[in-house]
Amino acid sequence: MNRPPRRAPTLAAALLAAAALAGGCASPSERAEKARERGVALVAKGNREAAIEAFTRATREAGQAGLDSMVALAEGSLGGLFYETRDFDRAVTHFRAAEAAARRTARREGLGNILNNLGLIEKARGQLDAAQGLYLEAAAENHRAGNRVGEAAALNNLGSLARERGDIESARDLLLRALGLARMAPDSVAIGRSLLSIGDLEAAEGKHDDASDAYAQALEALKAVAPDWPEVGYAYLRRGNLLEGLGGLAEAKRLYLSSLAHYRRIGDAPGEAAAAAALGSVAIQEGRAVEAESYFVEALPAIRASGNLEELSNHLARLAAARRATGDLPGAVQAYQEALAARQRLGDPRGYAAVAMNLAALLEGAGDLANAGTAYLEARRALEASGDSVALREVEAGILRIKARGAVGAP
Repeated sequence: MNRPPRRAPTLAAALLAAAALAGGCASPSERAEKARERGVALVAKGNREAAIEAFTRATREAGQAGLDSMVALAEGSLGGLFYETRDFDRAVTHFRAAEAAARRTARREGLGNILNNLGLIEKARGQLDAAQGLYLEAAAENHRAGNRVGEAAALNNLGSLARERGDIESARDLLLRALGLARMAPDSVAIGRSLLSIGDLEAAEGKHDDASDAYAQALEALKAVAPDWPEVGYAYLRRGNLLEGLGGLAEAKRLYLSSLAHYRRIGDAPGEAAAAAALGSVAIQEGRAVEAESYFVEALPAIRASGNLEELSNHLARLAAARRATGDLPGAVQAYQEALAARQRLGDPRGYAAVAMNLAALLEGAGDLANAGTAYLEARRALEASGDSVALREVEAGILRIKARGAVGAP
């Protein structure tokens, strides 16, 4: 069969073919870098799943090319994404892979920051000794590398941990060292974070003016260079906490509203929940129970998702109190029962007893003596296990009241 002669390719077609050939022959390092850059862009757009896929490809391509520094970057990015959703097991897997890759590089690039992130995970898991060890190693590694910002971050975390453990003197020393390094860098974000931690320390010590000043300075530093960072919302929130504790409810509410608006704008659900819960607290104190309930309900999904059972139980108890104030007895009972379940999973008999006593008092006041008696008996069992004799006497008095009315059988 005769075929028509082939036409010579046009210049445009030749260029397209060359471009396709070049793309197909891109080196593994080029493909890895392109995939990593795509992952960064997708994170900025909020497309988490596609970002995970991009960083996973970057890790694979970089591994094939033997580019340990890029493997460390991509694995670290994956670890950060899983940390944000509290998938700590997968986060640790990726951060450990990043650590191994960083240790293989000539200058151990980024190792200090990776160790610091692993410390944050151990802290979130409640493994404080492990967290402290990782923070110390991170500080030393960043000091060796001349990374003042990274060293400041690790010292800041060590200082906050020392404060939580009650070692105020060590906490102050570590936080001031962190602030000094951040100012030497200089890095406004690191300065702001250090000032936030110093504010928390001063607040814990009852030094309200010093704490408020630290939070105000943190806001000024952060808003100048990182106006969309969650730390801005935290600074508003903490200043509001201070003022609420001093009775300045109107100003506290203004700050909480600023915090809520900030967290909503940047799409930070846990931050939104914290600000909404704070607004609910103010509303309760001002006698606006319906408004308080609305804020507490708004905060509840994110608090449930956090997996923090103690926070969940406390929040549900506040929601129950708001519903009780609105006259919603069934809703209050439901919230208390869920709070009890959280305390039971937590393995906290004293906390369980406190919630059970509140539930018993609610039911007793409503005339539901049978269920009130059951709640008092549950509280007694929990207190006997915890050895709290003072609270136990209060529970026994409740049981006697109910028994006097014929509603509780002999235990």
